[in-house]
Amino acid sequence: MKYHEEYYSNLGNLKVEEFVERKLLNELQLERINRTIAFFPEDIMSVLDVGAGYGVLLELLEKQRNIKGVGVEIADVMIAYGRSRGVDLRKGDASQLEFPDNSFDIVVATEVIEHLPFGIYEKTLSEFERVSRKYIVISVPYNEKRIFVRCPYCSAIVNNTYHLRSFTIESMHNLFSNAKLVRIELIGQAPIVPFMGLLNKIRNKWPPLLICPVCGYREETTYVNNATKMEQSLLKNGIISSSLKMSKGIVKKLLSLMGLKKPRWILALYSVVK
Repeated sequence: MKYHEEYYSNLGNLKVEEFVERKLLNELQLERINRTIAFFPEDIMSVLDVGAGYGVLLELLEKQRNIKGVGVEIADVMIAYGRSRGVDLRKGDASQLEFPDNSFDIVVATEVIEHLPFGIYEKTLSEFERVSRKYIVISVPYNEKRIFVRCPYCSAIVNNTYHLRSFTIESMHNLFSNAKLVRIELIGQAPIVPFMGLLNKIRNKWPPLLICPVCGYREETTYVNNATKMEQSLLKNGIISSSLKMSKGIVKKLLSLMGLKKPRWILALYSVVK
């Protein structure tokens, strides 16, 4: 996980407030976060959010349920932003949580465990069981068909979002040794783009903001909806803005008419067996 903190701290040319507004406070993400909070059982008073990001879930949790939770995160930029909003964020390692056994009624990890490498992944799940006295809530992408690109510098094959595994409803049943699956919900809708994996393999575009986890390679790009350098220049000069928006709109409309959609996330609740 040598380059992970740098990767998660890389906001391109955006200020942290702009990044949070675009990426976490949009309608889709707020649906996921609010559904997660509503998923929490009623009999909880303490919450640990592992991989808490910018603290948005914990901030909304306090507003909606009057519970002031604790968050653990590795990226300083996220911790600083969350603390500026009054959220209790602490720097830490998910696989070595610095809390006593049974410290929290519930441990939550949203869009976290799919990023964890071998060894760290197994230790982290064990730590969730150790520090929780009642429940664990996990959110992961649903049956994700991951996309890979080849690093232009070292030729390593890299997932463009640092996702190291994919989860199905079946795989969620055996996630923990000492926690029993209680309930599952599927959240959101994602379009299914036929042959997307093949198209991306042929295209092999290195995404903006991506840092190769093997050698550290990255490109100097700005955050413009994942556009390439040429696309950024054309967009800046207004040459392709209208046609690009139109083509994206047509594709979305066609996919909608075809009904090619699937859930975006799996949300799972576990009861910890002590």
